[in-house]
Amino acid sequence: MVGQGSWDRGKWLQGAALWFRPVQPMSDWAYSAPGIAGLMNFSDEQARTVLEKGIGPNGHAIRLPMHTYRLSPEDSQAVISYLRSARGR
Repeated sequence: MVGQGSWDRGKWLQGAALWFRPVQPMSDWAYSAPGIAGLMNFSDEQARTVLEKGIGPNGHAIRLPMHTYRLSPEDSQAVISYLRSARGR
């Protein structure tokens, strides 16, 4: 955020440090959020695997605090299409 509490649109959807932490330190906790959930750096196939199975491109389950989603192929493609269109704004 910049200025009088307004959002810095120059950094829109680019990720940030998470404002919350686990009560006890966790080695597999993601302490920052990647830009647009990180999906824009993935191919469509990799993004679908995250959204449909909860598995990242490295073959490992996505890290907490990210939720594991089980979207249908149609829903995951809709999310990917939306995020790709929003990136250009």
